Amino acid sequence: MKTKRGQVALEFLTTYGWAIMVVMVMIGALAYFGVFNIKDQLPERCSFGTQLNCRDWIISTSNVTILISNNFEESIDISEFNATLSDGGCLCSASSLPVTIDSGGDAILAADSCSGCSLTEGSKIKFEASIVYRKSTGSFDHIQKGEIFATVLT
Repeated sequence: MKTKRGQVALEFLTTYGWAIMVVMVMIGALAYFGVFNIKDQLPERCSFGTQLNCRDWIISTSNVTILISNNFEESIDISEFNATLSDGGCLCSASSLPVTIDSGGDAILAADSCSGCSLTEGSKIKFEASIVYRKSTGSFDHIQKGEIFATVLT
């Protein structure tokens, strides 16, 4: 009689083992085909803080461009704009600087000189960026760091 209970227990565990294995294979297949890729579900964003407000942005296969708004109470002179791919290997820097932005004004910064980039159109990527600026009444350079997360366009 004891062997009968042991056999039932073994069959019970084997049945559940097969069921768990089927579920794991299905989850693996869904992950392989990108169903669980939350990176594609995240919204696009660009943030440099409140003083330098990023109003619009675009990442293409050859450059990173942002529309920045000056919320300081005085004009600023931007001397550098660099964007680096968050996982490394790609560095873009602006070639059309310096630029002066009046208080409350806007300017377009384009990091159009890229090296080491192989961006795939349609993929979402994150750039870590920095803006070096000086207030019109100041004597020192300041660095504002931010990030740009967007879909790569042509």
